[in-house]
Amino acid sequence: MGTRPLSGARRHADEASSAHREQLWGSLAVLLSTVGFGALPTLTKLAYAAGLNVPTLLSFRFGLAALAIWGTLAIRRQARGPGRHVFAFLLLAACFIGNTALFFSSLRYAPATAAAVLFYTYPVVVALLAPYITVQQTVDFFWRYAYEPWTEMSRRLDRLFAGRNPPPASRYSRPTRPEPEGHQLGGGIQPRQDLVFYVRTSDPPPEPPEAYIERGMQPVEGPKHYWRTLTYDTYTGSGWLNGPYDELERAPDVPLDEAVFPFTVLTQTYTLREGWEGPVPAANEPMFVDRAYEVSRRAAGDLVGFEVQGRTYTVTSWIPAPTVTQLRKAGEDYPQEIVDRYLALPEVPQRVVDLAKEVVAEAQTPYDKALAIEQHLRRYDYDL
Repeated sequence: MGTRPLSGARRHADEASSAHREQLWGSLAVLLSTVGFGALPTLTKLAYAAGLNVPTLLSFRFGLAALAIWGTLAIRRQARGPGRHVFAFLLLAACFIGNTALFFSSLRYAPATAAAVLFYTYPVVVALLAPYITVQQTVDFFWRYAYEPWTEMSRRLDRLFAGRNPPPASRYSRPTRPEPEGHQLGGGIQPRQDLVFYVRTSDPPPEPPEAYIERGMQPVEGPKHYWRTLTYDTYTGSGWLNGPYDELERAPDVPLDEAVFPFTVLTQTYTLREGWEGPVPAANEPMFVDRAYEVSRRAAGDLVGFEVQGRTYTVTSWIPAPTVTQLRKAGEDYPQEIVDRYLALPEVPQRVVDLAKEVVAEAQTPYDKALAIEQHLRRYDYDL
């Protein structure tokens, strides 16, 4: 037997009935919530009388609530984590737990009625403060005190989970490109304003200049990184060349090399401009890439560059971070291949040799000599 569609009047009546039921359920939920919040101070007092303390009350309240909520979401197949909003999620949870802990603590010293009346004046406080406290001011205040511990925690987590990137992508065939044979110097360059790539790093956001000015301090620049695409090993006097190098294929998240130096971890996600070809940028020293990549290198630990397919990729770099003491104690016992490759010079005019000796005359270690030369060269303006 077939069925007939509902008439317009019948459908309207059903919709009105459904809306009425939703209003009743909503009113009932508000009523139950009001009763629960109203009974909270009295129940807390009774819990104290039974010998419970604030940590125990917090554990019961939020533990049971978490089980009930996650159980409901799991049954409805709606359970999911905070994803990229994990920091905001944790901050909100900490604030809510802190507020509840303070409220529970106040009930040890104040009558339940007085504590409840004062507690529920917070909407008025929010309304009064909202015009004067902006989101940016709140963020600035937080980072003023949390920057250093947050940075240290991030470094520890990066060390612990270095190389744990998104799921592997499929391997790819090698694209054709010009080889990074060399780079000739000569003449100035013409600076351009073309967009080359976007990069997002794991560095915490820097404080705005206003925050330093309020504290009577000079603004401090955030960390700077050199986005390297290629390296060269032979200086000819008029430019740089690359000697022989090998090309290797690496699977996603397979480390490029082993670090034999002190380092900090930096994660970078790049989006390249349309039509990018050839080696791609990364902070020195790249160790993990979240997709298959092709490496050009002269030897282990001596990278020329690497390529990936696609415009977006994530790199985990181990940024060398030796101390000055370690650099001064490094000595001059270099491997022979390093001497042959990096200490060899083309024919250099005698005046250059004399100037170099003069600049490093008072330096005691190779590190101090390099530092003296660097400081001398920084006196000149460069266009390349």
